[in-house]
Amino acid sequence: MLVPYLLKTRRAWLKNARSEIQKLDLDKTEKKHLYRAYRRDYTKYRPTFKEYYYSYRFPELSKDEKEAFLTMRDTQLIARKYRLLYREQWIITGKKQRFLEEYAPFVHRKWMLVDSGTDPEEIQRFLDSFDVIAKPTNAASGKGVHKILRGQGDAQEVLKGKLPMLLEECLKNEASLAAFHPSSVNTVRVTTLSNGKEVRVFGTVLRTGNQGSVFDNADAGGFFAEIDPETGIVISNGVNEWSKEAEAHPASGQVFQGFQIPRWNEVIALCKKAALRNPLTTLMAWDVAITPQDIELIEANSIPSIEIHQVPLHKGVRRKLYETMDELGLPYRDVMFWTKLLSRLHL
Repeated sequence: MLVPYLLKTRRAWLKNARSEIQKLDLDKTEKKHLYRAYRRDYTKYRPTFKEYYYSYRFPELSKDEKEAFLTMRDTQLIARKYRLLYREQWIITGKKQRFLEEYAPFVHRKWMLVDSGTDPEEIQRFLDSFDVIAKPTNAASGKGVHKILRGQGDAQEVLKGKLPMLLEECLKNEASLAAFHPSSVNTVRVTTLSNGKEVRVFGTVLRTGNQGSVFDNADAGGFFAEIDPETGIVISNGVNEWSKEAEAHPASGQVFQGFQIPRWNEVIALCKKAALRNPLTTLMAWDVAITPQDIELIEANSIPSIEIHQVPLHKGVRRKLYETMDELGLPYRDVMFWTKLLSRLHL
């Protein structure tokens, strides 16, 4: 099953590269050379074209620098391995209701699950109580997620939508975080590795919305920046999905580098406790909201984006990830074997 999947993915990504290169402002010869270079590097390192050209700028890198970056394809190999070994974490993060129930001590906002049998009056009371974020239970990257202002929602319209759906009380940021982009809940992502007894913080990132969006996802136009995990101070410029850097947030003028994340020690402590709550969770990314009253989890991800930990400082973390996994006794050596084998097989 793995080889057909890899061949199919390779064909799709090469086709995508051809299409994206044709959009670039390059002459015919330059486009031809760029595609050949991408195809050659794909065989060795398996980046998407977006990673290759925009995120990691492979054409500018040496061989050693290219090898330092962990690409999406190799992250997927780790994810497939861990999905077999640690199935529980996929169940928890794949079902939003299950996450909210499992991590209830770290979630303080009100929420309700809506399906075809939910009482419309109960839904209406919820909609009239506060601003609400409506999420399909299988939503990813903010797809299908929308905000309903207090008193402006209609229960019957909710019931006509894609069900089941989660309704969650909309949170508000602590003032200094809200200053980056007031219309979104700007969060901190903390990626952890755990063996059920020990937890290591692998990386920390500030995520902010943009262009009036209620989401802070990079693929919704948001900006993200690297945080020093020891101090909670932002140590990079902001970067968007296409690796465009900004010293200050384009919507507010708030400077990224040097910003101190409030209540940082509490943020890290919360994520470490969450990582140990279930001993079968290993590689996880926790999205944390800091409100005027509290700190709480928004959601958890069992396929964390490694890209956001490599782009802001333009530094690969492949070795760091493997070494951390090794120190915790988590399996990774067979993943290294497969990545080398795939290079030789041109997959």
